[in-house]
Amino acid sequence: RETVRSGLSREELRATVGPEIPLEVWRAILEDLARRGQVRLDGDRVAMATHEVQLSPNQQETAAQLEALFLSAALEPPEIAAALAAVNRPGARGVLDWLVESRRLTRIQDGRLFHSVALEDLRSRIRAHATSSRKIDVAAFKELAGVTRKYAIPLLEQLDAERLTRRVGNLREILVSPEAGSD
Repeated sequence: RETVRSGLSREELRATVGPEIPLEVWRAILEDLARRGQVRLDGDRVAMATHEVQLSPNQQETAAQLEALFLSAALEPPEIAAALAAVNRPGARGVLDWLVESRRLTRIQDGRLFHSVALEDLRSRIRAHATSSRKIDVAAFKELAGVTRKYAIPLLEQLDAERLTRRVGNLREILVSPEAGSD
């Protein structure tokens, strides 16, 4: 399987370099290396400070096809297997993982992938809705997002996890101020 990675997981690196190193010491070592500009820490990933992913022309084409597929699907994206079958290219799974790692695609809590632009657009619509009402029910959310219940509930749960909304009975309270921009 062709992989495209911006670094190793912290645990993968620790297992390779020194599995006997106590976890607290390992974290301190990584933080010190990052402070000195020798490594880059990004969530669970560790990479040399100078490391950049270079996609091959084939991988670039695969990435463009996958990204276009998710972007055009907006808030009703295909299942992962269907997206991979649609592009039908070798190494597509590794490229898909890279698109998630590079934050072009976002994996929500239930495992579905959405294009990050579509999710940011949804967040903007929620902020705009907050100008007229700080509450929204599932039916109003489905209309606002232009999605069926199949997508509405996981998206609402994602917004709850991001603390943009909070479930209160059958409603969602919008927690962000209408003028709040993207992070």
